Formats: sequence, C-alpha cells, structure tokens
Amino acid sequence: MKRRELIKTGVFLAGISAIGIGAKMNSKNNSKIDNTDIVPKQTAVYKIARFMPYDTKAIDEIAENNSKVKKYKITTLYNSYPAPLCHTFDYNFLTNRGTNEDIKSFDDFAKYAIYTMKKGFDFVFTLNSPRPFSFSTMDSKRKDLYDLLDNLQSIGCKNLKIANQQLMEEISRDKHFKFNFHISTSSEYHNVSQYTTLIKTYPNIKSINISIDDNRNFHLLRSLRKLFPDVDLEILLNENCLHGCPSRIIHPSTMFDFFDCFAFEKKIGAFEFFFKSNMVYPWQLEYYSAIGVNSFKLMEYTRGKDNHSGSIDSYLSCIENGINGMSAKDFFYSVMRMRKRINVNEKIMLSEIMPYLPDIRHFVQNGYKCGSICGSECNYCMDCCKKIKKMMFS
Repeated sequence: MKRRELIKTGVFLAGISAIGIGAKMNSKNNSKIDNTDIVPKQTAVYKIARFMPYDTKAIDEIAENNSKVKKYKITTLYNSYPAPLCHTFDYNFLTNRGTNEDIKSFDDFAKYAIYTMKKGFDFVFTLNSPRPFSFSTMDSKRKDLYDLLDNLQSIGCKNLKIANQQLMEEISRDKHFKFNFHISTSSEYHNVSQYTTLIKTYPNIKSINISIDDNRNFHLLRSLRKLFPDVDLEILLNENCLHGCPSRIIHPSTMFDFFDCFAFEKKIGAFEFFFKSNMVYPWQLEYYSAIGVNSFKLMEYTRGKDNHSGSIDSYLSCIENGINGMSAKDFFYSVMRMRKRINVNEKIMLSEIMPYLPDIRHFVQNGYKCGSICGSECNYCMDCCKKIKKMMFS
C-alpha cells in the first residue's frame, strides 16, 4: 500500500473510535480471521492491578483518578520489600524490584500498605520469587518468613502473590495463617492440568495471573474460565519480555543470570524483539472481556523509591479515551514501553499502522498453537513486524 493510501486510512480511522477498530481493519490483511466466534464487547468495568508506590500523595492520585474514569478502576496495588531490605531473604520468597533505602523495616513498609487499604484498594504482598529452596534454606529463613507473615496479618493484609509451590505448602501447613493465594505469572504454568491440580490442592487460591506466554491463548483462557468460575483470571498486559524467554524463571530468582535480554534484543533488532512479546494492546481488552476476563495487570520493571508510572498512565488513558491523534512513536515508546529508542518517522500516526499490527482475532483462533509452531509453520508476528518496520523508517 502506498503512503498516500495509508494516510487516507489513517484519516478514516482517526475520525472514529479507536478501541476495537484495529482488529476490524486488519481483515484486509487476513480474511481468514474474519469469522471468529468472539464478539468484542466490554462486559464489566475493567479491574486493574498496578504497583503500590512508596508515596502517599501518589496513592491519593490513583484514588482520585478512579473517581474520574468509567471504563476501568484500579482495584489492587501490589508490592514487596525493596532493596536493600529484601536481601534479608537472599532472593528466596521475594524478588528485588527496585531500591528504596528509606524502607528499613516492616513498619516503614507497612505505613504505605495500611494507607493503601484505607484508601479502599486491595493490597497484595508479592512473595513471588519462583526460586526453589532447600531444607537448610527454609530452616535458616523460616523465622524471618514467619515474622513477615505475622506482621502482614497484623495490619490486615490477606493477599499473597506466590510463584513457588513449596512456599504455598509451607504457609498452608501453619493453620495460624489465613491468606488468600494469587498465582504469579512467574509460576510459568501453561496447561489446564497444572492449574487443576494446584487449585484442588490449595482451595484458597483466589486468582491466576496467566503466564505472559499464554496471554493470547484463548483456548486455555476459556477452559480455565469454564472450570474455575470463582477463580479470577488476570492478564498481564505490558511486559515486553521475549515470548519463550529461556530465563523466565531465573530472572526473578537471582541476579546471577547469563541470559542477557538486552544483548539478544540488539542481536535480533528492537522491533523484532517487540513483536516477539505477548503484550496486549489497549483496544484488544474487549476480546478478553467478552469471555468473562475483566482483570488486568500493568507493571513497571522498577518500583522502588521513584514512582515510574508514565507508561501505566498512558496505557490507562488509551483504555479510557482511545488513541485518536496518537503517533505511532508514542504508542511504541510511551504506551507499550518499547525499550530501545530508534530514530523513526515521527509523522506516522498510530491509525496508519493499526491495520498491520498483529490482529487479536488471529490469536483467538490460533494462539493455542504459538508454543508449538511459532517460527516453523507460522511467521505471522514477524510478517507484521516487517510491514510496520518498513513504514516507520519511510
């Protein structure tokens, strides 16, 4: 398609609601995906989870924004000990997600968690390191762990996000603890049987945070929704981790890791890396909502002292207000957090490239195959990448 034709397409798209339009327009690329059996529709207010900032004013701003929006609500704030306090556990049980030297004790942490709950949010403490531990490790860290759990219960925290079945078992053995479990994406469970066995073993599981490799596996999502109607399903929307990352469990378990994502991104190219992720675009949420999935999570890699929330705010704005007038550059960098900055054509509008972004309907039909045929029988995402990359550098 010539550029002047693309501009006409962009003008047309910019004149109507952007939410959902990208999927409809994409049919000119692939007519085989027209007849999906999901009719996109928002069936409930989207429940959004995001990290808890160590800043009461920032928490106030999140609560104030909730009173202004209609399509979504921030319902859950999550966080855990920052560094250096988290080193108490030496990467067992919880992960290092940022530095805040002002948080020196549980009491320092608790004042923000208590404030969060007083403002009406659910608070989830993230004990979500998937790192396996030995008997000796458990023996040496048990007191610290139990002190933490006792302290959490004392302030009214009822929710733990966990990625390690050993830890679930350890906590469940002590009847003193009355926590709800939320299965972390870092657990890396990928099939119905795993979830079925887990939920039968731990009936206090209240939600499943779907592994990002399965974000677009609608066969799995529908099966889980059917089997466990009372267990919430939460989709992580914006983690630009590589699909099939060989170090997905190691990364949140330790700093000692030989797989360098940044080096790999440089090797294959920034756009290629971006399109190999399983991120979900704001206008695609209607497809999840249509099958009864209305819980979503937005993340930042660093959630220490600084309140890095620009991309979260941009993504939420797209949900609420659409994307009319947005440039493609802003979409890639501000909304979807593409990591490597490249000199691209800043005049290209998002509406121009939307027909060539990966179409969610393709994954409604074929997402369950991604783990088996990506790169062998299917190059759909890379074909999309080539088209958009050509446009962005024109």
